[in-house]
Amino acid sequence: MEEHLKKLNTDAILTVASLWRINVSASIADAVGGSLKRNNTRNTIKNQKREILAEVIRQMCDKRRIKYILSSLSEREQQIIGIFALKNWSIERAELPLWEISEAELGIPPAQSAHATHARKEQARGLLGLLLLVRVRKFGDAGSLVFVVPAEFREAITEYFSDAEASESEGHPEEVANPEEEAKSERQKKWGQEKAKILEDILVFLSHANSGGIPLTPSLRKIRKDAAERIKAELSEKSLKRLLLIRHICETLHLVEERFSAFSRRHNRHNLTSTHTSTHACITHAPRTRTSQHRIVLATTKNAEEFLRKSREERILDVLRAFSRNYDGVKRCVLEELRKLRPNVWYKCSLFERRVKSAIFRKKSISEWLCFKKSAISKVLTHLLILGLADSAYAGTEFYFRLKPAFFKDAEEAEKVKTAGERTLIVQPNFEVVAFPETSHEVLFRLSKFSVLLRAEITKVFKITREKVLCAIEGGMQADEILRFLREHARNEVPQNVIFTLKSWCDSFGKAVIKRCILLKTSPEFLELLGRTLEVVKIAEDCALIGKEEFFNAFKMQEVLVLEAKDDVTAVEIEKATGINAINNNKIFLLNEEEADICVNALKKHGIFPVIEKEKEH
Repeated sequence: MEEHLKKLNTDAILTVASLWRINVSASIADAVGGSLKRNNTRNTIKNQKREILAEVIRQMCDKRRIKYILSSLSEREQQIIGIFALKNWSIERAELPLWEISEAELGIPPAQSAHATHARKEQARGLLGLLLLVRVRKFGDAGSLVFVVPAEFREAITEYFSDAEASESEGHPEEVANPEEEAKSERQKKWGQEKAKILEDILVFLSHANSGGIPLTPSLRKIRKDAAERIKAELSEKSLKRLLLIRHICETLHLVEERFSAFSRRHNRHNLTSTHTSTHACITHAPRTRTSQHRIVLATTKNAEEFLRKSREERILDVLRAFSRNYDGVKRCVLEELRKLRPNVWYKCSLFERRVKSAIFRKKSISEWLCFKKSAISKVLTHLLILGLADSAYAGTEFYFRLKPAFFKDAEEAEKVKTAGERTLIVQPNFEVVAFPETSHEVLFRLSKFSVLLRAEITKVFKITREKVLCAIEGGMQADEILRFLREHARNEVPQNVIFTLKSWCDSFGKAVIKRCILLKTSPEFLELLGRTLEVVKIAEDCALIGKEEFFNAFKMQEVLVLEAKDDVTAVEIEKATGINAINNNKIFLLNEEEADICVNALKKHGIFPVIEKEKEH
């Protein structure tokens, strides 16, 4: 930053100072004006510029001023600075579109000289005008253009985006001081209680679904208008939006499902009566009558009865989980930060927003940083208000919220479920396994047996590879054991392509077997005679392999190492890996015992893990 300021003329430096709300001391300003009138020598101008530069740099490097300037930036400018911080403080010009940043959003830098072009004479503004970003060449005077955050600002920027303690300490107003606002708070509580009748609305919806089903339109699967009006009339909030919300909750919790249902008997009797009344009507309307015997309805499932058997608190928490299933990363982060707050304490929403942004910054998630919007907080809080798990109030223009103790019971239950089930992994179709921070050391250890660690951050990422899986099986781990482990500890269903590929890898294990045989050299006639009673593998006219131990001392024999392939494909792969040719095209290879280890290692590099038969004790 200092180097860029030195390149600017005095007017440009004063422009930067004004953008930073820096008042250059009166003595320096007077000295500049008087000296310019009396003496316009180059040395005097340099001294004056040096004094102004030193004062501006001193104040710009003050952390409190840097944080003040950051707080005065627009939400988009703060987001851009955060992206630079997450991208190690620099982004090439060509990469800006990858992070959804346009160059125009970065602003205009201060002009470096009085002879600048028209474009450079524009008023300095934005991040470039504040010198929070500067433009440099990648390789000194050459290379692509790169936007960089000066080193002098980086520590303060990191603290600004990651410091949530101030937000937490300031966000604990225990009460709303203004009596008028207290009254408004009471009105908000009543509003929250009205909204908390969601369980009663779910019961209404399930009652209609249980009695013959809620009819849907055949094509769009919408609730038929007459049925929708009947259900809306019984809800606490008589609106289509409320009806759609209740339906969404019931479908997410699998309390209802679409199915075909027959018309009532009375309807069928009516059709039969019409048929007998007129033969002509029977001919024209018979096909329509047969197809209209069934209709699509929303009917209850066995889960509905189990859901209604639970306590009110448990059902409220089930509905909250139904909401959170559709949350993106930002909303999940909001929910996590809400869990860290205290019950029955008023929090200022604007300060809580800062806390959430800090949490996302600490996670180093650029995608969530880009997706962050204030609406994510209001959406989650709205769900809590609907469920009666929070209260809201206004003090002037500031919005406050308070969480009820019932909200935090869910966190305790989740902790018990987590400890019992240890479902802390996510298995992805690209064979990557994400291990969350709460994953136990035992699970991480077992996972590392058949996968490679890619990233060892707060959230660890492993990748299942063929070599590691086959090595795990070679070490005694069974194929079914790997799949059972993933199913027991994964929060999601293990992708089908992962299951299929794992099974194919495991099936490839043991396709080649190394075993000890007897090499018998005798007359061709005797080998023919021997072959009638024993399993003999001829490798030449007068030479064969025998695997029977009872003949070990009966003849002149030599013990050799034999590599046997189970199929032709494996035999070809063995020839490629070892350079040894099969004997007599029988998928059998003779190995030199001294070079057996070298041969096995060569096979493993080609994905062939031979089973070595153990020598039996005599």
